[in-house]
Amino acid sequence: MKIWTEEFVKANPELAANAIETLIELAHHARNQTLDEIANKIAAMPFGDTAASMSIWVRDQKFTLVPFPQPSDVA
Repeated sequence: MKIWTEEFVKANPELAANAIETLIELAHHARNQTLDEIANKIAAMPFGDTAASMSIWVRDQKFTLVPFPQPSDVA
């Protein structure tokens, strides 16, 4: 069963844009948490500066959120 039909999205563009923005934020948050977990495990490895550098690189791969354009911004 489809909840978000094309007609519904066309009739509610702001709601659809907000829903997409929320899904993107959740995906970025999950990815960033995973990268932090990986970076912590790498930092704990007994390889000194190499592990520390690799841990920093992994953390640098995290997303920063930018505002999602609303339909009213595009028009």
